[in-house]
Amino acid sequence: MTDYQDFLPDNSKSGMIFYWMGTYTPYTGWENSETGQQITYGWNFRAFFAFDTSVIPDHARVKYVAFFFRRQGDPLGSPEFYLLRISIGQFIGSSLDGTAEEWNGGEDMVALDERPADKYSCDLTQDGNSPFGHINKFGYTDVKVWDDSTQGSGDPQWATVFNLASDAVCQLVVAWTFPIMVATGEGSASMSATVRAASSATVTGVGSATMSASVHARAGATASGDGEATMGASVRAALTAAATGVGFCETAARTAHLMAASASGFGTGSLGSRLRHRGAATLTGYGSALLTLVAVMEPLAVHSAVRSVSPTDSATRSLSSGHSATRACEPDSAATRGARRLS
Repeated sequence: MTDYQDFLPDNSKSGMIFYWMGTYTPYTGWENSETGQQITYGWNFRAFFAFDTSVIPDHARVKYVAFFFRRQGDPLGSPEFYLLRISIGQFIGSSLDGTAEEWNGGEDMVALDERPADKYSCDLTQDGNSPFGHINKFGYTDVKVWDDSTQGSGDPQWATVFNLASDAVCQLVVAWTFPIMVATGEGSASMSATVRAASSATVTGVGSATMSASVHARAGATASGDGEATMGASVRAALTAAATGVGFCETAARTAHLMAASASGFGTGSLGSRLRHRGAATLTGYGSALLTLVAVMEPLAVHSAVRSVSPTDSATRSLSSGHSATRACEPDSAATRGARRLS
């Protein structure tokens, strides 16, 4: 991954140093940033810029450095051989003090044989020099832009003026990348990592450090040691078990469903937990403590039963019909007899 930033100058530490007859006089502020010469009187002046580059991470690798010019109109006059130099380093004091060390400070990077245009970005490696080691990740990086022209048949005075306005000033552009993996050891350091899923492993050792990690699911393993440190981690599912002890502490957890088990002890603490459904068990002991927890299912429902009832007995008896008979009568006589009555 590459990151970059455009750094603005610290206005209280940037500006110009004016040199005349062995005296260095500072002028701070964006409106005073210019460089040039006045041959008749022996004047000479140089522009200075201080950039706070401490936001760059310590482990970043600087890959690109450029000076971005913002310009305004220059006064009349030009030398026969124009030359503008750019230097970089850490040479400005707590403020722009106007010292010989600031005037002469910095490592030369680039020389331009013509005035730069407004919004010109100058790669500080274009002349084959490397500015990367001069970027200060812990404080200020200073840039000096100075006139090194030769008058020859040119005018007796000239200047190059920087910064267009308070919100349009020269900038330092820095780009950097991050290393993928770094192992640093003093003495002996070794690392072995086996990764089967999304995971990360890092080891840093002073003396002797060893780490072995085997990851079968989402996990991370890190070992840091002064002297000797050893760590082995094996993760197979999304489960957690934690034990923290001062003195002696043991914990045993058997999980069959979603749960958490933890034990903390001072002196001697022991915990055994068996959980078969949703549950949690925690033991904290001072001295000696023992806890066993078995969680079972909820009780069954209340017993109930239904018995059938026979209907009321009933019976019906049939009755015989009444007897009837007819008797014959002799001719020339008639008689009728009624039915017999049942007893």
